[in-house]
Amino acid sequence: MMLDIRYFCIDDTPSERCRTPVTTLPPELALLLDKWRIGGVILFSENLVSAAQIQTLTQQLQAAVSTPLFIATDQEGGRVARLPLDYFPAFGGAMALGAVPRAQRRDLAFAIAQQTGVALRGVGINVNFAPTVDVNSNAANPVINVRAFADDPEVVAALGAATVDGLQQHGVMAVLKHFPGHGDTYVDSHAGLPRVGHTIDQIKQVDMLPFAKIIASHAPAMVMTAHIQYPALDSTTLVQRNSKTGAITGNAIIKPATLSRTILHKVLRDELGFSGLIVTDALDMAGITQFFDPVTAVIETWRAGSDIALMPFTIRNASDIARFDKFMQKVVSQSAALPRTELAKSLERIAQTKDMWLEQDKRQVNTNTLYQSAQVNAYKLAEQSITVLKQKNKDVSEKFKTAQRLALVMPDALRCKGFETALNTIRPTLVSTCISLAVSRSSSDILKEVQDAQPDVVIIGELSPAQSVVEMGGMEDWSALRRAGQTRMDIAQQHTVIKVLLAQPQLAQQTVLVGLRAPYALPTLGEHAAAVYATYDYRVDPRDFSSPTLTVLVEHLFQGRQVYGRLPVKMDTVDTVPSAQHKH
Repeated sequence: MMLDIRYFCIDDTPSERCRTPVTTLPPELALLLDKWRIGGVILFSENLVSAAQIQTLTQQLQAAVSTPLFIATDQEGGRVARLPLDYFPAFGGAMALGAVPRAQRRDLAFAIAQQTGVALRGVGINVNFAPTVDVNSNAANPVINVRAFADDPEVVAALGAATVDGLQQHGVMAVLKHFPGHGDTYVDSHAGLPRVGHTIDQIKQVDMLPFAKIIASHAPAMVMTAHIQYPALDSTTLVQRNSKTGAITGNAIIKPATLSRTILHKVLRDELGFSGLIVTDALDMAGITQFFDPVTAVIETWRAGSDIALMPFTIRNASDIARFDKFMQKVVSQSAALPRTELAKSLERIAQTKDMWLEQDKRQVNTNTLYQSAQVNAYKLAEQSITVLKQKNKDVSEKFKTAQRLALVMPDALRCKGFETALNTIRPTLVSTCISLAVSRSSSDILKEVQDAQPDVVIIGELSPAQSVVEMGGMEDWSALRRAGQTRMDIAQQHTVIKVLLAQPQLAQQTVLVGLRAPYALPTLGEHAAAVYATYDYRVDPRDFSSPTLTVLVEHLFQGRQVYGRLPVKMDTVDTVPSAQHKH
């Protein structure tokens, strides 16, 4: 099992309210890890404050147990990045890499993965739940979107392989996710149970192709399962059980991949030849918990062929530890019905993997110049990935060069700060007005405020789809995500405002529309804009409001810095500009 130790309250604050981060290992958790011979832990951003603190925590974790632990995190890059930013910068993310011109993208992906491996191993983290090799073939995908490299399975396979190589060359186990593919779903498996209705041919030629190619040539240490139904691969059912009591409800559902022996054993092991470790996606996600209690989920995923059950039980206080003891007693009892030979093989795989990878903990990792070199690549990725989707004529370029007044229309205050910080560096005399799309604002009020600013040029930031809990951390973030959503309009409201602004002919002629995240909404929204850009990255450091992506974009717009990105997904684009013209 791999447990999360994100929060722990020694005063027995109720589990659902406990938000005290574990930054040093409490004795209670140390005893639990040793008592039950827990095999690994996953760390979140709350656990990772500074390089020195992370090293101390991982050393405490390893010292608590007799067998070395897998210590994992999600450092995908982009919005899913857990390391502290003053230790290691997050990068634009997977789809930004997919937008890099073909000649440069594999080398850049490999270099970034190498630096990520050095950063993780340098603080004692030995497993990275990356790369995401889902093929984002669904523009409405609520959870993958820019976490995917592209919608072309060959591009995904190439960049995924480069990432595996870069991580594993520096002693960090790479994890391909989410098998057999999360790219064509309308449902976030954190919130429900998605179903993919593809044919066997579609699955092999699209969804599973990156997994198959990487497994055949680059041997990732682990593959993560998806809580997704794939009826063409396995249409057998499993009876639902009450999520708390384990009592049979009488209903049956098609087995999600995480619980399917056909998918994990016959397809992944036998057909694709994967001999590494199979780890589940988090078992506290609604794609599992809506239908099964924790004991059933663990037993059934082991029966299906998983080696590691990830986050099967939430432990936040002493009472949870007592409940965990009872949970483990049931797991031990019910696991007696599992085939002994299968368990023995799984234990052997785990032992061999730990012998192979965790011995490397003894080697020294030099992180002295890591931040500076990683920051260079963060700016390089921004320059190579920002994509000009449309530029009507050179008039807009001239307007930016001579502009004295600027209006910014951004989805929230943090994006305002990000743009203003970049602008202050390169054009401190520019008078800028930033309008945040707060929930209470009407389209007419925002239009009037833009017009009152009398701007020479306008930049509108578009942000879709909505944020997913995985970007914040996990299932415990639903309430925080709702609160965050209350600080900006929902996607439909944002789009209404953008349409109202761009319906004004004079305003549209001086407006650049910037897709800050996924590019799919831009062709429709940007029909009347003077120029349209995709950045794939809306991150702004909340400490100093810096952003490599926004800095490069501002330098491009106001100073003519060249950008080179090419659209990594198919859609009805508007007058895509050849890369040779991506400068002012």
